[in-house]
Amino acid sequence: DSTTRTVTLTPSAATATSTNYVVRVATTTTSSSGANMMAPYFLFFKTSSGPDGAAPTVLGVSPAPTSTGASLSAVVTAGFSEDMDPSTITSSTITLKKTSNSAAVTGNVSYNPSSRSASFASSVILEANTGYTFTVVSGGSGVKDLSGNVLAANYNSTFTTTATADTSAPYISFSNA
Repeated sequence: DSTTRTVTLTPSAATATSTNYVVRVATTTTSSSGANMMAPYFLFFKTSSGPDGAAPTVLGVSPAPTSTGASLSAVVTAGFSEDMDPSTITSSTITLKKTSNSAAVTGNVSYNPSSRSASFASSVILEANTGYTFTVVSGGSGVKDLSGNVLAANYNSTFTTTATADTSAPYISFSNA
């Protein structure tokens, strides 16, 4: 495609699993203006070992499960065992609720593919000395990995916020080396 400067290769047959392949673009290849490649280009890749049928898991959360003294402005984060489908990481599948009455906390949900983590940032300051339940939803309407595998079961983690808000203004201190 000369507009996007993209070459698309479509194999005539399915590629084999766990197999190394090489794509070679020869110097006889020309651009739309007729210029030849200055040097050959090689792309090496290996196909996967087969379809991914494993369900993703939550490896950990922050604040840690059952922790106390969490910040009133805590961003709750869950790390996953594999790359997740970002379109399934939403405010419906990543939730924070007050433990005592299941009142939903409003907030923004984001996914970071580099760290395989989803974060919930509350839109309001959390209540002091209060328990909260963080949930990652499973099932057909829950989070999924890039292969479409669902989390096996809802993941729930609780934490309690600090008893008092931090009202101390930040300051900078210097010391001579």
